[in-house]
Amino acid sequence: MSRWTTVATNGRKRWAAVVAGAALVLTTAFAAAPANADTAQAYPVTMKISPFSATKPASGCKDIFWWVTVSGLKSGTVYKFTSSAKQGTADPITGSLVSYPLKNGSNKVRGYVCSSLDKSGPYKINAAVRVDGKVQGAAEARGALRVTPVLDLNGYDTTSGFYVYGYPSPAIDMKGKEIRIYFKKKGTSTFKVVGKTTVNSSGKWGFKSKAITLGHVYVSYAGSDYVLKARSVTREIVPARSSSATGVSLG
Repeated sequence: MSRWTTVATNGRKRWAAVVAGAALVLTTAFAAAPANADTAQAYPVTMKISPFSATKPASGCKDIFWWVTVSGLKSGTVYKFTSSAKQGTADPITGSLVSYPLKNGSNKVRGYVCSSLDKSGPYKINAAVRVDGKVQGAAEARGALRVTPVLDLNGYDTTSGFYVYGYPSPAIDMKGKEIRIYFKKKGTSTFKVVGKTTVNSSGKWGFKSKAITLGHVYVSYAGSDYVLKARSVTREIVPARSSSATGVSLG
């Protein structure tokens, strides 16, 4: 009863405060709703990317593919589709539909990569559809581009030791990578590591040693997640074939 008595005395003022408070709470809740919806990107067109996990050639270029599954497209509406794969600040790999127009369901997307331009590693793939410039759907996924490098092997004799060198491909992926030199002396059966060096900023590695004499030599790269392991052909070091040459040379 005391509660009702209090209401009878101050009810209008207290009730007004309660209503104002409730209105304030409701207004705040409704104002927050569009932000939540925008954060969730509740577009009318839904999209999902099946990313690529591709291997690029050590030299030259090739096509790679990924897929974008779409739903919610309406007939009679003109949609603009864009997709790309990007790594850091480098120019993106631009994707284009293999079959036009964009359709509900699975859509195959083609990208074009070149060994000397597109670095191996992880890529962020984006896709979007727009109508009159306004985004109607978007998606993102992670892809991977790998390469098996090619290691060449050259060399010649000097007064301070035999010098081996090479220019591995692709240089964009091999700069800074460690190269190990293996040598098997003539008359023995086991290759041993005689040294290691690093591919420089010009894409070349080089190593000189008096331990490299008559026998066989090759070089290798141990590999990483995206630049896979590789080794050169084995080459034989033989006596020089002319009087003007130094003592030994690569056969």
